[in-house]
Amino acid sequence: MSSDSLQVAGMAERGQLPFFLAKRSKYGTPTYGILLSATGVICLGWLSFTDIIQMLNILYCITELIEFSAFLYLRKYRSDIHRPYKIPLGFRGCCVMLFFPSLLILVVMFTSSLIIIILSLTLSLSGIALYYALEWAKKTNRWEFRNVFEEEEMRGGDNEDDTFNISDETPLVNHMNGQSNENEDQWGPLSPSPTRSISQDSNKPNYGGTEVL
Repeated sequence: MSSDSLQVAGMAERGQLPFFLAKRSKYGTPTYGILLSATGVICLGWLSFTDIIQMLNILYCITELIEFSAFLYLRKYRSDIHRPYKIPLGFRGCCVMLFFPSLLILVVMFTSSLIIIILSLTLSLSGIALYYALEWAKKTNRWEFRNVFEEEEMRGGDNEDDTFNISDETPLVNHMNGQSNENEDQWGPLSPSPTRSISQDSNKPNYGGTEVL
């Protein structure tokens, strides 16, 4: 449940889900992500442990079939794309290579109970519908979608130095900035670390522009 909640918050921070789902508590935990994950766990509470394992296996098998299909499509129609590694087989050889794994996947899927197969297919189709619904929400501005990492990179590119400045608009960093402000109130503003340099007129080291005698 923790990994699912962090995944929801991460997708929201990258603009793949509405930005309000990136909200975090004062402890840095994803609030809405935990609520969504807990809701999913509660909805699956009526299933037995065996049924849950079968459903997860079917969902994983579906993703594998999609990956195999994408691999064959790219090999046949986009063979000109640069790849770090290319399997030394032609298109027909790749089809033969994936035939037996695909057959095993189908056996695993259709040996499950009927209700689990229907539930898994329903969840898969609902995921496709959710994708198009989110795309429609982006075009119509129904919800706010933001990629905070791209925003920070754009802001960082405007600075003369190479430091990575975090904006207060990042939900997770808000909590970290709050702790930094509390430390400053208690101990005063933190001064930057002195940078050692060699003066052109002297061989003595300089710390922050002040010559060491």
